[in-house]
Amino acid sequence: MHALTSVKKVFQWGGKKQKDVDALKEMISSTPVLALPDLRQSFEIQTDASDYAMGVFLMQHGKPICFHLETFNGAMTNYPTYDK
Repeated sequence: MHALTSVKKVFQWGGKKQKDVDALKEMISSTPVLALPDLRQSFEIQTDASDYAMGVFLMQHGKPICFHLETFNGAMTNYPTYDK
């Protein structure tokens, strides 16, 4: 038999950790603000797809104007990523 040794680690929760958790909670619980489009300026479309979902963002000057997120169903999950 092997002798078991116990290792005790002390977990310390400091001010920086609390500040980081508070910032993360604010980011995931606040509503994203969409910018109003300027129809005289150009737009940028950003897309991303995985095996199960896709997202599309219409951007202008680095700010989101609108977005669409969708999960795939049925045969769509078998499409190549480029086609998604």
